[in-house]
Amino acid sequence: MGSSYNGAIRPRREEKTMSCRAMTWMHENSKLQQAPSALVVGAGLVGVELAAEIIAVYPSKRVTLVYGTQDVCKELPPPARAYIRTWLKERGVIIKSDRRVSDFRGDECVLDDGQTLQAPLIYRCLGSYPRSDPLQEEFEDKLDSRGAIRVNSFLQVIGCSNVYAAGDVTVHAQHTEEKTGYTAEQNAKLAASNIVRDIEGKELLSYPDGLFGEGQATPTIFCVSLSKYDGVVIFNSLILTGKIAAVFKWLIEWTKVASMRGRPVGKLFWQVADVASIFLSNYIFRPKKDSKSLA
Repeated sequence: MGSSYNGAIRPRREEKTMSCRAMTWMHENSKLQQAPSALVVGAGLVGVELAAEIIAVYPSKRVTLVYGTQDVCKELPPPARAYIRTWLKERGVIIKSDRRVSDFRGDECVLDDGQTLQAPLIYRCLGSYPRSDPLQEEFEDKLDSRGAIRVNSFLQVIGCSNVYAAGDVTVHAQHTEEKTGYTAEQNAKLAASNIVRDIEGKELLSYPDGLFGEGQATPTIFCVSLSKYDGVVIFNSLILTGKIAAVFKWLIEWTKVASMRGRPVGKLFWQVADVASIFLSNYIFRPKKDSKSLA
């Protein structure tokens, strides 16, 4: 299920094959090539990465980034946000912070103060929402107001002990976390383990203790792309920027794809990396303690 996103940023339901998805990429790229300017609304991780990719490939285009918060990527620590903001400004991205959008009219974007911004391409990067449509009929009373399915600490759907859920489609009343690829994988690992333990009659593991140790929090991991040769990588309190972050970004991508294809080098890398990340998080680069943990 996962989550949905406006526009072509994420695959649509009808894009069931890579060839269909590739056609969308080519179509969107053609539109971008011909457009003299682009407007990105929203400065979360998706909006920032999109603006960065556009200005890196097409440095002569007028790229505007509009967002309703005081700073970009509010989920990131201040040094990372400052690096991203400076990177965008140095490359000519026009930044309009603390400006909310009141309306979209074709190729126009109307701000809350009445100002109108115009661009042939407007990308609405205003956040994702749980893709829980198939659950509406059978699990309507298990969904929250956003459509996320409520789970307990064992990642069981509330009131359905034989149904497990993980990733972007879930919400836990006592735990919060950024919905990233890393946390989705950790959710899936624990849910799969609990299904087996449930079948075998063993005690279920709670999240995140069952993966990272009692009283430990899920590592806070972000990898923000700022073009091919730059970026920001965050592991709890550790922040890497620039070319070294780009190297880590490439390594993560290459090995993850290799792992998904079943290649031994990729699978071995992530077996080691998962163990190493737990050790580093628990003993060296510890996450900030928070009253809410991750789920």
